[in-house]
Amino acid sequence: MKTSHILFALTILAATLGILFQENLSSIKMTHENQPTNTLSKLWLKMYDLKVTDSLSKPIKYIKVFGNGANTYLYLQKVNQPSLFSTYPQSYTYRLNGDTLLLHIQKSYANIHLNQTAPIEQIAIHRGSLTLTGLMQDSISLLATQNSQLELGNRWQREESDSISHVYIRILGQSKVNLSDVKMKTIAAVVDNSMLNYETNAQADSLNVILKGKSSVVSNDRDAVNQIKNLMVSGDRQHFKKEFAGKGVHLISE
Repeated sequence: MKTSHILFALTILAATLGILFQENLSSIKMTHENQPTNTLSKLWLKMYDLKVTDSLSKPIKYIKVFGNGANTYLYLQKVNQPSLFSTYPQSYTYRLNGDTLLLHIQKSYANIHLNQTAPIEQIAIHRGSLTLTGLMQDSISLLATQNSQLELGNRWQREESDSISHVYIRILGQSKVNLSDVKMKTIAAVVDNSMLNYETNAQADSLNVILKGKSSVVSNDRDAVNQIKNLMVSGDRQHFKKEFAGKGVHLISE
C-alpha cells in the first residue's frame, strides 16, 4: 500500500475515534474515587486520563473562571483535603498558579465542586455565567467582567442559605450580579456600566453602591417586601430611580 494511502487511512481512523470519543463522553461514569462503574467507562478510561476527582496540592485563596460564554455552577464546601470534583470533568480544564485556581470552561455547561480547607478570598468570572453556592465565611471579594453574569447564594443542592458577613463586589463591562438566597451584614459594590440586582430573600443590613456610567441597582420584585435594610446609592445616578429599591428598603442617596 502506498504511503499516501496509509496516511489517509490513519487520518480517517483518528477522526472516527475522535467522533466516537465525543459521543461516548457523556456515558462515562465513575465513583468519587475515580473508579469506572461500567465496561464502557473502563474502555475509555484506559485510553484517556479522565478523573472526576482531582486532589489539589495546596489550599485555594483565589478563583478565576474563564467562562467562554458557558454556564458554570460552582459549589464550595469546607473539608480537610482540597480537591475538585465534577461528574463531567471534560467540561473544563484547570491550572494552579500559586494559591490561585484558574478554571477554563470548555463546554456550554460545567458543574464543579471545590472542596477547600480555608475561606476563598476572591472569585472572578470573565466572559460567562457563574452560579456560586456553599459560601459560609466572614468575607469575600467578587468580580464580574466582560459581559458576565454572577449569581450569589442560589440554594443549588442545598437546604441552608449561604452566609457571608461582608461582601465586596466589582461589576464591569456590561456585566450583571444577582444576590439571591444569601445572608449578609454589609455589601460594598462598584457598578461600572453594569447592573446589580437582588432577590427578596437576599438579606443585608446595608448595601452601599457606587454607580458609574450606564449602571443601576434594582430589586427583582419591587412590589414585595425586600430584606435589604439600608441602600446607599452614590455616583452617577441618572439610570437609578428610588422605586428600584423595593418595599421595605430604606434608601439613602448622596
